[in-house]
Amino acid sequence: MSTQQATLHVSGMTCNNCTRFVDNTLRDLTGVETTNVSLENGTAQVKFNTNLLNLQQIIDAINDTHFSVESVEQ
Repeated sequence: MSTQQATLHVSGMTCNNCTRFVDNTLRDLTGVETTNVSLENGTAQVKFNTNLLNLQQIIDAINDTHFSVESVEQ
């Protein structure tokens, strides 16, 4: 199993419900192992199995909501 971790800078999160929504969106993806969404930092850290999921799929899942990924650190 190959894993990767990335920090996504997410715009549009303004409250705890926003962070919960982003967290749930990530956790619903097959292959996501852990998440840590921070309202204060405007980030979503995600660790995922690269055999099941790629970074672009994660970005697309967030961008398909009313939030958007501004940048990514790997």
